[in-house]
Amino acid sequence: MGSSRLRAAATHLVVGGAGMAGQATIAALRARDPDCEIIATTTAMVADSPIPGASSVIAGIDFAQYDALPTLVAGLSAPVATLVYTPAFGPVGFPAARATEAQIAAAAVVSVTPLVALRETLAPSLTIGFSAFYWLDAVLPAYGAMAHAKRALDAVALAEPAQIKLVRAGVIPSRSAKAIALSVYREIRRGEHQQLATRYRASGQGFFDFFYGLAYADEAACFAPRFGTPHRPTEPADVTGAVAALLAGADAPFVNVIGDWLWHDDRLPTLPAYLDAPSVVFNTHTHE
Repeated sequence: MGSSRLRAAATHLVVGGAGMAGQATIAALRARDPDCEIIATTTAMVADSPIPGASSVIAGIDFAQYDALPTLVAGLSAPVATLVYTPAFGPVGFPAARATEAQIAAAAVVSVTPLVALRETLAPSLTIGFSAFYWLDAVLPAYGAMAHAKRALDAVALAEPAQIKLVRAGVIPSRSAKAIALSVYREIRRGEHQQLATRYRASGQGFFDFFYGLAYADEAACFAPRFGTPHRPTEPADVTGAVAALLAGADAPFVNVIGDWLWHDDRLPTLPAYLDAPSVVFNTHTHE
């Protein structure tokens, strides 16, 4: 493990502080330094209620909009020691192999490019983002263009592994995971995913339970032999532990967590050919 990257009373920026990843990160930052300054953002135009754990909130920061970067930078009054970027949004619900260049570029607008632009603008000591196990068999048929966006984010971390770190977490029934499941269900209703539809109808389960069950089974099949302990579904507290490992000075660019399993990686697994090289072209000035 490397040395600590944080100083007492440092200022940390958490983009997307109200979501699961943002709250898990804020908990890790507070546990490490209770007196630190945590600035969190929200897409809401007015911060009607505080974001738990944050010292202050900058409202109206939506990277799907053209003015998000200058608005956010203008709201900062101190250098940022740690940048944490959590938002992810893009076309999902269909196989990653079918994603078009236009869909991949659209996913990068919110999911990848702002992290790169903020890092270039703010020059933090440490940047933390959130990737995924996008190559798993249960994920590829559903993750659409977001698999490509996460692959591009991985490439960003691999290019600057000392300064950019990513958390990969197992499936958590968060708003984003439910949105992906719902997108798949809608595709099934339109006649797509025939094999998956057959398995779903035979399961007798509600679709969310069926969908998460597939993901959990795939996680167990892929990683349980490595650890020799039973699979447990990932919880937000596990993500906090993964972020804490990064804040403590993890050397590898990736910290992975699935339930009780936590491990570091400095490389990617073997990927399908269509994911082998990221195809996102970054415009770090976003929306010009």
